[in-house]
Amino acid sequence: DAPRHIAKALQANTVLEFLDLDGNEIGPNNIKGIAEAIRSNASLQTLKLARNKVNDVGAWELAEALKVNKTLTKLDLTRNAVEEAGATELTDAICINNTLRELHLSYNRIKEAGALAVARALSMNTTLHTLKIADNEINETAASMIADALEENNTIHTLELLGNNVTKKVEDKLDRIMRSTMAYVRIPGEFQEALC
Repeated sequence: DAPRHIAKALQANTVLEFLDLDGNEIGPNNIKGIAEAIRSNASLQTLKLARNKVNDVGAWELAEALKVNKTLTKLDLTRNAVEEAGATELTDAICINNTLRELHLSYNRIKEAGALAVARALSMNTTLHTLKIADNEINETAASMIADALEENNTIHTLELLGNNVTKKVEDKLDRIMRSTMAYVRIPGEFQEALC
């Protein structure tokens, strides 16, 4: 079984920096070995796991790995059925992790509870610069809390919130913040860009 062999190779490998496993339907049970390998791997910087049915169980495994990993800078979990609990675990991990620069969680179902956990993490994390949380059933309350957290966060320069329930009021708030601190924000409506 391929995921087990990949995990074993990751544990021994000292040079691999980029691993793209998009669309392999690894699932939550098989992600455990990969997460365990990430804990001790000292070379991997980018891990792309989009479309792998990781769900909350796999997100928890990866979150535990992020708490101790010192090299991973990009984690892509797009389209993985991650919901509130998984998003909360991952965002708790980025409060501890100081190397992750990009987190992609678009097209999951983190909803309000997951987005509130994102907001909490953004108020504490000082290393993440890209956060993609498009199409996650995020409501106005949670989007507003994310905007509030971004007022305190000086490191996020890319935020994608497309496909969520973001009202004009929150869009305007994000636009104001973006113009002062971020490179670009993608929210419902149109692509918006500003230079720092």
